[in-house]
Amino acid sequence: MDKCVNKSEFTNMYTRCVNDSEYIEPRKLFNLVQFLMFDKGCKGYIIEEDTLELLIIRYGRDGLNEKIQDIFGEQNQGDEEKKVYYNEYIKKVNAIALEEHRRKKKKEDKSKSSISK
Repeated sequence: MDKCVNKSEFTNMYTRCVNDSEYIEPRKLFNLVQFLMFDKGCKGYIIEEDTLELLIIRYGRDGLNEKIQDIFGEQNQGDEEKKVYYNEYIKKVNAIALEEHRRKKKKEDKSKSSISK
């Protein structure tokens, strides 16, 4: 190990994480990269507008509202746009990944128990 990430390793990591519906790939670097992609202006925080283009490309319009709510929570009309800083973003994406992993595990366990009956 050279303690560096080359282009091939980076591309492999990014592709694997994007396609990882089971949330089993290591995601620390991916989550940092994702945040930096949202924070194009290097402000140190993201707002909903920063994320729209990438979220639409990745999840489509149908999944957009759910993903925005996952990141920003409920937004009251007339309120100033909510800023999400990196630490808060990481907490949210980790919570989402954990919940998704638990949901899939529970579904698998139900399938196994119904097969064994």
